[in-house]
Amino acid sequence: MVSKKRKNLLKLGLLLGLAAVCLIGGLAMSSWRRDPPARIVSVNLRADDQVTIGTPVAVEVSIRLPWHRWPLRPATIEMNDPEATVLFAEPPELTAVGAGFWEWRLRGTVQVYRTGIFDSGQVRISTTPQRSGDDYEVVVSLPSFAASSRLPPVNPDPRLILAPELPTREPEAAAPWSLPGMLAIGAIAMAIVLSVFFGKPQAGARAQPPTSGEKALRDLLNLESAQRIEPEQFFVRITDILKEYVERRFELSAGSSDSRELQAQLLRLAPTGNPQPTSLAEVLECADRVKFGRQRVDEEAIRQSLTRARRFVAETMPL
Repeated sequence: MVSKKRKNLLKLGLLLGLAAVCLIGGLAMSSWRRDPPARIVSVNLRADDQVTIGTPVAVEVSIRLPWHRWPLRPATIEMNDPEATVLFAEPPELTAVGAGFWEWRLRGTVQVYRTGIFDSGQVRISTTPQRSGDDYEVVVSLPSFAASSRLPPVNPDPRLILAPELPTREPEAAAPWSLPGMLAIGAIAMAIVLSVFFGKPQAGARAQPPTSGEKALRDLLNLESAQRIEPEQFFVRITDILKEYVERRFELSAGSSDSRELQAQLLRLAPTGNPQPTSLAEVLECADRVKFGRQRVDEEAIRQSLTRARRFVAETMPL
């Protein structure tokens, strides 16, 4: 069974998950209604050393888009110079997530084969359009850079540095619901984990104690299984079992009561015509005759006493 504390924690986890889903949905809807344009965050050119003929130059552009928009393919780098070559362009990479927006980084590499200034490069980024159908392509001008005549010492022939041709297969576009969907799935998964964790008994947890009826029936079964027990010992034990059950079940003081007193107490609690007190009294009276009157009994009397005791417990156990 799940404790009250665990139920409260489970409810708290479900409420937190629902709140997260509502928050994400609200941010996504607000971003969709405002429909802000794409924003360039940064434009960088990087090289391992001084740019020379044949040195690969990394191009990196970061762009901010609302959640309902995303880059469609790798950026198109245009150097507008016959002595500059684009080696490759990488698929868009998600780098940051904010309230209603996310940032994508697009990378590529170019290589130049002359000295001088290169100042006419640009990057074209194809994105999903705004709701109005505009702003579906972002054009970014690259900063100018200069190449010197010193060749890299690792390879005197710059033409050998060229990378393999660009792949013809374009990468799949990111799904528009990827971030909200992932967060929503995470919230649901958290709620499921909480329900599984707090819904099952913990290892080493204390087991629930048996009820008075379960204990009495178990003790009667053990008594029946006992071998080589004298009749007097048998009736002493069955009397103790039944009196302990009556004390716990009906909250009566049965320890010092004889059979008739106990039967009278039960009759006051039981409905008219209920045979349960009589069944108990028959067992106790037979036990009294054996324990105090030294009456001899056979196996049949012992079996009948066990049957009546079980019936009394079974019929008076709470549902």
